[in-house]
Amino acid sequence: MASRFSKGGANAVRIGVPLTVRRAKQTMSRLVLRQPLTALRPTAEALWEVQRTLPMLVTASMDHYCNGPRLVRFQNSGGRQIDVDAVARMHGEAGVLGDAVSIQHMLGDIDDRRGHLGADEVGSVDCTPLAQATARALASSAMGESESGQEPGSGQGEPLGSARRRWLFALYDQAPDIVEACGGRITPLLEALRGAGDIAAQGVADGNAGAVGGTGSDANSGTTADTATLDAAIVSALDVDRDVNHDGALDAQWRAAMLDPAATTTAYMTGIDILRRHGLEVPATVELV
Repeated sequence: MASRFSKGGANAVRIGVPLTVRRAKQTMSRLVLRQPLTALRPTAEALWEVQRTLPMLVTASMDHYCNGPRLVRFQNSGGRQIDVDAVARMHGEAGVLGDAVSIQHMLGDIDDRRGHLGADEVGSVDCTPLAQATARALASSAMGESESGQEPGSGQGEPLGSARRRWLFALYDQAPDIVEACGGRITPLLEALRGAGDIAAQGVADGNAGAVGGTGSDANSGTTADTATLDAAIVSALDVDRDVNHDGALDAQWRAAMLDPAATTTAYMTGIDILRRHGLEVPATVELV
């Protein structure tokens, strides 16, 4: 009712209008986070389906809905037992969400760093460990490693996509924070991404893949890069993954929107339809924080 009569502020998003990819991700995350505890199971199932079919809309902030402490603390609502197992199973699945959270941790809790450090200190993270993790992820599926997930409560295994593909979408989700946390010194990461084609074609050993980008501060010396540069490298690596694994090729609309931060699309409405199909409340307008 409140959303029906709301005039909407500067951060209000009207569902159905074209949005940039990152704005669409924020909107989807906000919709997930506003779901009541009594909707744990349908929310978990909807989020699992979004992970599987629209990984570009998954963002690390969605993890706040289904993190472990919340599951332990809230077992019932108003005397009504809540099915927390569905969320626990989804939370434990290998997927874009888990990878995005892992990358976030590798950046050293950038939100906390913003709160008490200066701009120069915030951007002091060495990206070499992230570059090495990226090289390992890109190598894993190329060497025939089987990756699959299981829908919560279904008992039926169904592919969530290759480890390569999941990691790349997680990198895209975290790209702005990666650039900020590393002060734009992301040469090792760009080298790992540009080596995606060679890794896929030759199947380099996991140990060798970890050496991409060198070590220490020497690997981070030189010119800085912006988020657009990192986005382009990620999309290029996704194109390689399409050619090698033949799963989840980006359609032209998504590809263009991921490459251009100002480009808008209504393709996110497929994700909105997933939420609605699982019975989740989707108001006409969403207020972003």
